[in-house]
Amino acid sequence: MWKKEEEFQPGDLVYHILYGKEWVGVVLEVKKNDKGLSSGKHAALVHMMPGTEYSSHFEKAFSKQTGPYKGWVSVNWLIKFVALD
Repeated sequence: MWKKEEEFQPGDLVYHILYGKEWVGVVLEVKKNDKGLSSGKHAALVHMMPGTEYSSHFEKAFSKQTGPYKGWVSVNWLIKFVALD
């Protein structure tokens, strides 16, 4: 069971709502978009975990890539992994 979080912080471990828990990344930065259709919405700079199924996601995605394992994703698509007590 998951709950959609509204706020993400650097260091949060996340997965993508469409790709599931095999899409694993770490939030490096969160910022508000200033232009375009996404103006006013938040995006996260995500570093994909090497060795996971989708580690090369940003090489093939329409998202803004900033490195071989890093890119920007709207927070609307992200879910935090939560620790079970």
